[in-house]
Amino acid sequence: MGYVYPQLKYSPYYFTVPPLTYFFSTKGHCEKFKTYLEPHRIETSQKLEKRYKIKVNCPLLADINLYREIENRGFYITNENGEEYAWQEQVELNGLGAMLKKLQI
Repeated sequence: MGYVYPQLKYSPYYFTVPPLTYFFSTKGHCEKFKTYLEPHRIETSQKLEKRYKIKVNCPLLADINLYREIENRGFYITNENGEEYAWQEQVELNGLGAMLKKLQI
């Protein structure tokens, strides 16, 4: 069994999905995140589409949600500018707007 890093900021276990880098307390948490990343994105989009009847493409929301589900020893994310998010209440997602979906006739 590997070492547990209680201070996520100093953990060698991290994974970058631009624009964010996610830090993990164990190698197992990091590997689990990598494994479930794409399936969780699909599942999240399907759930939101079913609920709101609108096609929703929200990989960032899905990724942060998955991180919260897997990493149970804290919360530490950095963005591409080096800004640190040490707790989830610091994160604010801002959608860019609607895109016109081309209908097939």
